[in-house]
Amino acid sequence: MEEEKLNSGNISTGSSPNFRKIVILAGIALAMILKNIYYYSLMGVNTGFALSAAVTILTTALIFGIFKRKWIPGVIYLIFSMIMAADVNYYSFFNRNLSVKALGAADMLGGVTESIKDIFMPESLLLLADALLILVLSIVFRKKILEESECRFCSVMKKTGTRIVFAVLSVLMLVSLVVIVPEEDSAAGAVVSQEFFAYHLRDVTGINAPEAEKIDMKDILAVSGNYENEKKGADFGCGEGRNLIVIQVEAMQNFVINNTYNGQEITPFINSLLKEDTFYFDSYYQQTGSGNTSDAEFATNNSIFGSMQSYTYKIFQDNYWNGLPVLLKDRGYSTVAFHAYEGDYWNRENAYPGQGFDEFYSQDDYDITETLGMGLSDSEFFSQSFEILEDFSQPFYGFFVTLSSHHPFAVKGDLKLSKDDEDTLFGNYLQSMNYVDSCLEELFGYLKESGLYEDTIVAFYGDHLGMNPKTPDVQKRMSEYLGWDYSYEDAMNIPLVIHVPGSGEGKTIDVVGGQTDFLPTIAYLMGFESLDTIYFGHNLCTVKSNFVPVRSYVSQGSFITGDIMFKMAKSGLMSDAEAVNIRTHEKLSPDMYSQYYAKAVQLQNTSDYYLEKDILREVLVKGRTLESLVSGAKQGGYYSIIEVQPVIEDAAAGEGQRDGLYCLENFDRMYEEGTRAFALNLIWTADGHTAVMHDWGELEKYFRRYERINSYDTLERAMEYNSIEGITAMTGSGFIEWALAHEDALFYISIDDEDLLGGEAEIERVYFARTLKSSYPELLDRIIFVAKDIVSLDDYNSEGLYNVIFYAGEKYTADNIADLCERYEMYGTAVNIEDAAELKEIWKKEEHVIYGYTDSYKDIEKAEELGLSGVVIIPASVI
Repeated sequence: MEEEKLNSGNISTGSSPNFRKIVILAGIALAMILKNIYYYSLMGVNTGFALSAAVTILTTALIFGIFKRKWIPGVIYLIFSMIMAADVNYYSFFNRNLSVKALGAADMLGGVTESIKDIFMPESLLLLADALLILVLSIVFRKKILEESECRFCSVMKKTGTRIVFAVLSVLMLVSLVVIVPEEDSAAGAVVSQEFFAYHLRDVTGINAPEAEKIDMKDILAVSGNYENEKKGADFGCGEGRNLIVIQVEAMQNFVINNTYNGQEITPFINSLLKEDTFYFDSYYQQTGSGNTSDAEFATNNSIFGSMQSYTYKIFQDNYWNGLPVLLKDRGYSTVAFHAYEGDYWNRENAYPGQGFDEFYSQDDYDITETLGMGLSDSEFFSQSFEILEDFSQPFYGFFVTLSSHHPFAVKGDLKLSKDDEDTLFGNYLQSMNYVDSCLEELFGYLKESGLYEDTIVAFYGDHLGMNPKTPDVQKRMSEYLGWDYSYEDAMNIPLVIHVPGSGEGKTIDVVGGQTDFLPTIAYLMGFESLDTIYFGHNLCTVKSNFVPVRSYVSQGSFITGDIMFKMAKSGLMSDAEAVNIRTHEKLSPDMYSQYYAKAVQLQNTSDYYLEKDILREVLVKGRTLESLVSGAKQGGYYSIIEVQPVIEDAAAGEGQRDGLYCLENFDRMYEEGTRAFALNLIWTADGHTAVMHDWGELEKYFRRYERINSYDTLERAMEYNSIEGITAMTGSGFIEWALAHEDALFYISIDDEDLLGGEAEIERVYFARTLKSSYPELLDRIIFVAKDIVSLDDYNSEGLYNVIFYAGEKYTADNIADLCERYEMYGTAVNIEDAAELKEIWKKEEHVIYGYTDSYKDIEKAEELGLSGVVIIPASVI
């Protein structure tokens, strides 16, 4: 009785263990809620705020419910919280979510340590507080509080069956966040673009790319012919035959040009330069990718957008390039690049030779006599570089990348700042631009003293923004200075100045342009009769209007055209997008720009396709037409226009071949007899290799074995079995070698799943195709994959592979096939020739390839009568 009273007293006073545990759990739940509200506030989420936070909290709770030992999800939750903190810091500077693609440039962070310290948000550490608390509680009190609780909720949580339910619910929740595509302009649409788990899962799986409408070929600017149509003008060739110096100025924005601070000119030398012999483009914009500075110089020299996967100089180092350095070399120029920093930074020392530079002078080639900010001062950089440049044969192309004006702008100029602006980013930035201006004046002095001035064109531009609108102090002070709300339409506006001695009165050109426009513009001024490369830009000296896609610091699909800048919302919703007049700063309705948004996405995706498929090599070296390649560029994937073959012969079905058995001798014999379209089947060995074989059971009739041959344990065993018959076994790797050596052969490949690799048949199905995609992309325009079910079709499409024939077996009706043709990207379908007459409904689709399976060459004529595209002749045993 006394015990009951005591227990009763404990409950009433709040000292019960169960009560304390409930209070702790409630406190943790409250901390999670507040943490998510804080996270989404810092991430600038407006539309779908509550729903995004609710989804994150629910998903986290489900994950916690999976584990008996709560320290495990505690660690996982801490990792999630660290990613959240990284998200917030990345978003605060780059105005976009952190992506796994951005991590590809993580090795470049060492050189900008001071900048990172300056932009780091200490308040982001609050996102770790609840995670650390939960982890400590789960470890210290793992038995007393979280594992041996007598409360009903915690007792249920310990049951294995309940944890399995939570595991299943967690998986379903995470999968749904990735695969469900909600309607546009909906709260659900905002969630998949912004919610923590949805965004990062879609980013990792590659499913978060925005969709774009199909753009006609005439709307894709990167086609030959633009330059020839735009080179007619009074200034054509005004700099023909002269040396060229191009200077990429670190972080220079356009607002400092022709502007003053407290009555002082910020860039007095540049201002004087604009009055004569100079083309000044005041509506010029950055078009960087993930490589930031390096992608600015890449776009400038090549007129192609930098990659958002990682910095272009790294992942596409070995591509074939035909940009400005190469074009000038073809015209007799010597080419050299200068940058007084580490040669391997942004992979320049490896990338520059392929870009067309004969020489590259980096930090090790300079005498570090004066340091400012990240390294050698710009004054010393220009002085020492010019001494080197003078020794090069003329005409020369000298490409300079400056350093001193890098964030956080630790450079002192000659401006007298007010006390409020001293030691601020705004004040330091103005001083750094004033210093750069004086260094440019010194460089022009060297040119005049050396006698090279009259024979040299000098162009300079900013690489990217320096004053970030996402930094509150910067946004406030810049808005005060400019007289309007400072935003990305201001920050991304960089100057382009091209000085051509003797060209006449200074010209200010206000047509909008971007870094991809530099190549055709300088080609015009240098008198290029043609621009024999692939490019995305326009000649800004003659075009009346322009379209400038941008995507770093703003979301994919943003652009500038005319007087308008359109900024796609991070939510991915048109209703959240912004449109502003860059001249008057008036806010406009974004609804009228959906067509242009689709065009911007298409152009950027086409550029990505050019990079990934090394299109310049395909066109300029191999002689393929750009039109055929572009028409095959599907959203984020690979699709090639493969010529329809009237007869595809199975490599084990030709005259005199062993039924169901492949070998090198079969391929060679058929090729010599004129076959150029081969069908083959790949089968998996248990050790994870591929062998070319229709069916294991077919081997029994060739070998005297007591045991049934169901599969090969190893690839070595597969080779051994085949060699008994005195033939050369064809493995998957052997097939690749053969295909590479026979460039005029096409292939029609089936891949059987034997579930031999740990039960992961879906991985087996696409692994071979994925290997080709990553390591042998040159084969993909000669290969059609066969999908035997919807799962296979979906797997291939998920991999971005659309050269797929769907084999319509008996279980698929004409309606089923017609539906699949609408839902999936595919090259065509194939049916048993006996069933072809019943499937005429799908033949109404234009450009849809239909093949008929047969085991007889006599059916070639029948296929023609039925209107089939062709036949695939394979052994009867496998039809």
